[in-house]
Amino acid sequence: MKNIILSSLIILMAFVVLVGNPLAEKPNVSEPFTYKVQKGDTLWDIAEKNVSPKFDKREWIYEMDIDPLLKPGDTITIVSWK
Repeated sequence: MKNIILSSLIILMAFVVLVGNPLAEKPNVSEPFTYKVQKGDTLWDIAEKNVSPKFDKREWIYEMDIDPLLKPGDTITIVSWK
């Protein structure tokens, strides 16, 4: 019986690590929109404006797949996570 419980816990932990927490809240995403980069903007600044505090801004930055070398005047396509 102990082996079955231990095996089940190991499988559950592996699932959460590999797939993610199935109970984790998913963000409501906006329609994609364009944003014109202003002087002094960073990806983190843009994430602060477009990502609810309950979600990981680092994950949003990764998911957006935006070149981190932003220049004023660049136009990027993003979605908000709220």
